[in-house]
Amino acid sequence: MSREVALRSIEAVDKFIQQTSVLCNRCEHKPSVGSQAMKELSEFPRSESIGTAYSQGTILIEVAADYVFAVIRTLTEPGQSIAPRACARCCLETSALSMWLLDTKINAEERVKRSLAFRYEGFEQQAKFAQATKGAIYPQQIVSRIDQVEQVALGLGFEKVNDSKGKRIGTGQKMPSVTQIVIDMLDKEENYRILSAMVHAHPWALQHFGFIKTQSNQMIFENVRGAYFEKHISSDSIVFLCVEAVTDLFQALLMNFNLFGWNTKPLATAANRAIKQIKF
Repeated sequence: MSREVALRSIEAVDKFIQQTSVLCNRCEHKPSVGSQAMKELSEFPRSESIGTAYSQGTILIEVAADYVFAVIRTLTEPGQSIAPRACARCCLETSALSMWLLDTKINAEERVKRSLAFRYEGFEQQAKFAQATKGAIYPQQIVSRIDQVEQVALGLGFEKVNDSKGKRIGTGQKMPSVTQIVIDMLDKEENYRILSAMVHAHPWALQHFGFIKTQSNQMIFENVRGAYFEKHISSDSIVFLCVEAVTDLFQALLMNFNLFGWNTKPLATAANRAIKQIKF
């Protein structure tokens, strides 16, 4: 790993996160008068549901920022070769989910439907966790919460979300796959799939991006020849991971800024400066 590239990239990402924190604090994390967010809050029949969507989206930005920190920490000497990609994948996923919830191209009704779908997905995972506890937590308690959320959806005029057999599969709408959300919001299917392959430790991905071949045609087992590999991360990979982290977080923040009516120029300036420092 090139120490110079790593230090320069880490410094650029770290500075970007600090600058974005200052910008968000300056806006007091509240929508501006006349913004799309303020309009939705005042006009939608149940403002609480709009507020929930905003809270979900902004919390996901905080999660994405945490993963950005993790990317640069795992690149700090002694740098890792696998862990930074797992963190980058999480940053990409949470950024895309945030954008999906804070999307400026949808109306308030669609936003609430997405929020309800995201809540349902969470409850489903919580119910599976409860089942895994073998009685320590009762899944029925979680099912009751799903029933309550569905009643909110029905009260807003939304239809039940059932499959062809009448089984409930969502509230508000069916939750799309994370892969589809990444494609729709960031158009980064290729990046997401390769990072996911690294997370799931598929050999083809590990050998190409996490290891380097040191010896070939060696006797590695009795009557078995093969190659020896060592963990390795290239300078190009460091640049890719740092640019990925900055651009994903930037896009999520940009969506938030536009929805809340905040000045986006300082944010764009900070992102461009960081990427320029990483690449050059």
